[in-house]
Amino acid sequence: MSLTERETSVPSYADATYVLRDIAFDALRNRELIKAATRHIDYVIIHELCHITHRKHSRPFYELLASKLPQWQRLKAELELSLLG
Repeated sequence: MSLTERETSVPSYADATYVLRDIAFDALRNRELIKAATRHIDYVIIHELCHITHRKHSRPFYELLASKLPQWQRLKAELELSLLG
């Protein structure tokens, strides 16, 4: 791995800022999310925080998400159902 590759793969303050912006944007875009159960909001926040380390929805991203929130798939499904009404 070259120095340039390593520098681009290390999470930065800017990465964290973009993730927090995405969380706020999700809440504004979908006002129903604000009404969601705390466990579902936690899922969204943890999901977005995992993007600090892995920007794309890749296998390593989902492995990290599962390590932080093992029940993420169930929570995602519940959230999607609740948002559909």
